[in-house]
Amino acid sequence: MKIRHRVAHNIKDIRHYHGLSQEALAAQAGVSRAHMGRLENGANSATLDTVESIAKALRIDPFVLFLPRWISLEGRISFVTRQGGYIDFSQR
Repeated sequence: MKIRHRVAHNIKDIRHYHGLSQEALAAQAGVSRAHMGRLENGANSATLDTVESIAKALRIDPFVLFLPRWISLEGRISFVTRQGGYIDFSQR
């Protein structure tokens, strides 16, 4: 999987977790809704500045968007470890 697709999936998953529409996240991150759609579909790659803006809007550290797939576990965005545990990266 290309890194831009990993970032795309994570943006979409975390956006859904926060209950945000694509339009709302785009507005908070300072990008157009059309551009956000292309980022979430993996059609476009995000610049580091855009990754930072999106992460800030999602209230997460930017590096989280580069990690492998996410699941919702006990109400948290979580990274699944090989041991079956999780690490909470949400900044609530």
